[in-house]
Amino acid sequence: MSLKNKTVIISGATRGIGRAIAIELAREGASISFNFLKSNKDAEDLEKEIKYLGATVLLDIFGTTISSLKLVPPGFQVYNN
Repeated sequence: MSLKNKTVIISGATRGIGRAIAIELAREGASISFNFLKSNKDAEDLEKEIKYLGATVLLDIFGTTISSLKLVPPGFQVYNN
């Protein structure tokens, strides 16, 4: 499955299933936009791994469900799709 020129937004991608999904979708060519709450080191590591795979990545830290809405517009502005 090719996800080239597609943008994927993943909430809580720094660990576990979310991380595995982010990596696999990046391998398939998707641009990845993800957020996290506490895991700064995990988020930085994931960002590096996604970039290593050649995908575009945007990450955001947030503390409430409402602020996760801020993740959507920047993702669409950055990737323009």
